Amino acid sequence: MKQDEDTLDTWFSSALWPFSTLGWPEKTADLEYFYPTNTLVTGYDIIPFWVARMIFSGLEHTGQKPFKDVLIHGLVRDELGRKMSKSLGNGVDPLEVIDKYGADALRLTLVTGNAPGNDMRWTETKVTNSRNFANKLWNASRYILMNLPEDMQGAVLPENLPIEDKWILSLYNDLIKNVTSISTATSLVLRYRICSTLSGTFTVTGISSLRSLVSQRAEKQPVPLRTYSFTLCRAS
Repeated sequence: MKQDEDTLDTWFSSALWPFSTLGWPEKTADLEYFYPTNTLVTGYDIIPFWVARMIFSGLEHTGQKPFKDVLIHGLVRDELGRKMSKSLGNGVDPLEVIDKYGADALRLTLVTGNAPGNDMRWTETKVTNSRNFANKLWNASRYILMNLPEDMQGAVLPENLPIEDKWILSLYNDLIKNVTSISTATSLVLRYRICSTLSGTFTVTGISSLRSLVSQRAEKQPVPLRTYSFTLCRAS
């Protein structure tokens, strides 16, 4: 028995991935355009196995590091805190989750409820809560659109606004300020917080106060509907 001399192990073959998939060692158009890239997003468990190998392999074979920044995130573990693996059989098929709860519920579950860089535990209860939250947004938006005046042209605010309408708009302006400051930040960790900022603001604004404000005034004064419509159109 003789070992094949032309075979790389899993991690060393993976180390060549950033440039070997682009036609290297030939100087192809894809290699020139896509290498090096900007950011690698990965879990902390494979930094020595894969990330470090990609860096020194890239420097050795191309003279350039394959990426500028590395955003290290936590792992999605099972309900007992164990790492998901085939041997344990505790993995989750995202396609099955999407079929049952929807893609938005899955996305919201993965980006909220945990600090950046920390592990999170996967539970179906979290996905259910995310689906319910998405349904609240949908129902609130549908209620606004169903009750808008037929002659309304675009999302235009009236000149005179009651105090509660101004309050809603102030929260919306705070949302713009927070999201803008995060999205323009140089820190990748700050950009990672944008989803929690959005979900927290939506919870405070449209959901908890929509029914009470709108139902009390909708028939006599359609201003709150116009205010919510304005906020909804701008936020989307």
